[in-house]
Amino acid sequence: MPQSTTSQDSATSPRGSSLSSLLAASLCAATSLGCPAAQVRPEPTDCPTETTDIMFKELKLTTGSLPRALVDVHQPGEKWEMGLYKEGPVVGRVTVGEGLMVEGSLLYGHLWTGPGLKDDVGREAVIGRYTQTLLPDGRKYPVCIALGGPDGRMPRLPGPQSGTVQLPQDSPVNAVWRFP
Repeated sequence: MPQSTTSQDSATSPRGSSLSSLLAASLCAATSLGCPAAQVRPEPTDCPTETTDIMFKELKLTTGSLPRALVDVHQPGEKWEMGLYKEGPVVGRVTVGEGLMVEGSLLYGHLWTGPGLKDDVGREAVIGRYTQTLLPDGRKYPVCIALGGPDGRMPRLPGPQSGTVQLPQDSPVNAVWRFP
């Protein structure tokens, strides 16, 4: 769907960058400070109708049942341990399934680790969204599955290194009509 350009969009685009932003970027590059990139909070978005039809009719998922999944299969350790995560792509694996999305199904998505992301009660949070599943029999389907409970967030526990967070490796996931 085409998106219109607003004055806010052009103010944050490269052409509309302010002099101070350019100076800051130059300073970071010139001094090799490794200045952190701005965290981008994903906007709430409706799940496409075709995807909800597949999830709730074909895959037989329900909202609020909370299957569980490893947040990212690339994380070392056991599923009952805490994992250390960074913002970026993740590949989850279902540990407690539902409907046709059975144990062992893979979930492909993205993790946003903050800071500045909040849950429904104002605590620092992590947002995870899975948008595709690969069933053990090889079939792929689009999905809208949020990490965490109904609010689509997990509490954010700081990690030992800058830019990292700790989460339980085996966490609830939730089929949603709308990504919060």
